[in-house]
Amino acid sequence: MISTEIFVFILAVLIAIVSTLCIALLGVVKRKGNGTKNGSTGEPAGKLYNDDAGQILNEPEAYTENHSEIHTPLQGSPTEKAIGDIQISLPMSEDGKPPILEHFAEGRFVDHLDKAIRGFFRDGGISVGSIQRSVGAGYTQAATYMDRLESAGVISGPGDSGDRKFFITEEEWEKLLRKKLLSYPYILEEVTVSKIISRLSDDVHILHSSSLQDVDRMDGTAFEYWCASILRSIGYEDVEVTPGSGDQGVDIIAKKEDVLFGFQCKCYSVDIGNTPIQEIYAGLRYYKLHVGCVITNRYFSAGAIELAKATNVILWDRGKLELILKKINETQ
Repeated sequence: MISTEIFVFILAVLIAIVSTLCIALLGVVKRKGNGTKNGSTGEPAGKLYNDDAGQILNEPEAYTENHSEIHTPLQGSPTEKAIGDIQISLPMSEDGKPPILEHFAEGRFVDHLDKAIRGFFRDGGISVGSIQRSVGAGYTQAATYMDRLESAGVISGPGDSGDRKFFITEEEWEKLLRKKLLSYPYILEEVTVSKIISRLSDDVHILHSSSLQDVDRMDGTAFEYWCASILRSIGYEDVEVTPGSGDQGVDIIAKKEDVLFGFQCKCYSVDIGNTPIQEIYAGLRYYKLHVGCVITNRYFSAGAIELAKATNVILWDRGKLELILKKINETQ
């Protein structure tokens, strides 16, 4: 027979064990109710379980003490950056460049190229002195940057008088090429100075290429700026690429002999249907333009051609572009 005292003791222990298990179970249920799972780890959302990332979030000061590559934080306002499902704030430079550019030599090289080119446009001329002022470099380093920009096809070599000229416009740099340059540290498989210059050279070359095979490789934005360059070459004036979003179907506005033109540019891998004709027709009224034109590296469907005739929209297909490029090459 178990005495009453022993029975009461055993019962108290069992109650304590059951209570502990219930509390633990409630905690698990509560965590599950607060968020979804992070991937396949089975851990609740709201916390990072990667050791380094978790330390950045929870112990930033301790992390920087042990990791010299981020010991000196960037200056400027923070921006949200996703790590997994979590948004964290990373300090950014004042002009919004990604933080990676400040943390390795090739990133600083990209930053200096950008500052040098922007300095040329700001100063209205190309010189080693302009690079020195823009980058804060000595003469030898600035001269090296000048040589690199010449190799990339951004600027010409020195002429008889020592003067250089631009091979790109300020708009092309600010709206297209600059964005590409700043992306190189993220997209290149091997980030070296020579690879950066080679990629920039390719992007500049394609932008002004007379080969439709090069044009076929372009994205939509690059094709718009390529078309703008072509229009300038054949006598159009006040050529302006409209903002990428909310352009109301008109990618380029230009003038020729006091006639205002609106252009929609489509760089596709398939032929073009009715939609671009409908969009440019509506865009003419929005911008108060006289004539609409759709430019493509491909061809137009029979239905698109019929609609263009009915709406007086001009169509420039691949054959038309070949004729224009031939004319440009003959006059150069």
